[in-house]
Amino acid sequence: MRDYLVNIKPQYLSCLWDKGDWTQAHGDSKASARGAYVMKSMKTSTQPPEYRVLILHEKEPLLNFTMPGNPNENGSTDPPTSQDVIDAVTIELGKIGK
Repeated sequence: MRDYLVNIKPQYLSCLWDKGDWTQAHGDSKASARGAYVMKSMKTSTQPPEYRVLILHEKEPLLNFTMPGNPNENGSTDPPTSQDVIDAVTIELGKIGK
């Protein structure tokens, strides 16, 4: 899993945050990860919305967590940045000892 995480660059992470639909944000075809990892993202329909991240390993869920949006000047929230997602994945992996 660390091999996968090390290879994710913010500019190649594409979290579209579709409401209620998982959308692929990143996949890894690197030999070291054997192409086994896929990251997906979605936005909840709650107010304020929450942002969900799912990582699959060989099509089985490995991580599934929710993160808040970033408050903006209008009093609502903007989606997390790609770097926010990468940082959150690192924290969540630590929680499960990966």
